[in-house]
Amino acid sequence: MNSINIPPDLLERLALLGEKPELFSDIYKARGADFFVSFLRVYIEQREEASSLYREWSPKLRAYANQCRSSNACPDSQALSEQDRAKLPIYESKIMKAERLRPKDGHCVIICSIPFVGVSVAQRLWPGEDSLSIILTPLELRQWWETYKHPEEAFWWWIDYWWKIEDRPNTKRSRFRKQDLQVPDGESPWLVTSGLRWGPLAGGATTELWSWNGREAKFVRDIGKLIF
Repeated sequence: MNSINIPPDLLERLALLGEKPELFSDIYKARGADFFVSFLRVYIEQREEASSLYREWSPKLRAYANQCRSSNACPDSQALSEQDRAKLPIYESKIMKAERLRPKDGHCVIICSIPFVGVSVAQRLWPGEDSLSIILTPLELRQWWETYKHPEEAFWWWIDYWWKIEDRPNTKRSRFRKQDLQVPDGESPWLVTSGLRWGPLAGGATTELWSWNGREAKFVRDIGKLIF
């Protein structure tokens, strides 16, 4: 790769970031040497800034997540209502099927957001086994973003995963206003959403319609897919 004359200092900095120089060869071929080196310097500076933010803020985020669970421990599944217990296998399925992204240099936190009733499922499955991940409820995560303000245009030092089951969906929301959310008489619609995002314009989410009849929840159909 150094046949395209990447300066040695940039090669060293790329290595520290866990980046493989050959992955940038298409940019060199398309734009030429001068643009390539200029681009590479800016890219490396942005990655280094993200690493610096990670080193400063990830310990604080992990401490916050630990505090949340210490003060708000997960309920025993037997203490849940029948309706909430029916959500657990759905969360389990969505977590097990999630695409698992891994950062190049380990300087990343995998933030997994799930409602309180599903936290124990996430702890038991992949997020709970991954040393890079933390698990928060949507409310806890919103409170974290009130504390941390990410610098504008800086690269993210985290990856977002989220899972949510709405058992009383607001069908008047603009996203679902034109959707047919009808389920059989006597049953209630549930909206099951799974999402993944690793940057402001990178990721997506899917939403499914499920039906709850008071005893069990059944998948009805896919109703939405959003690409960022």
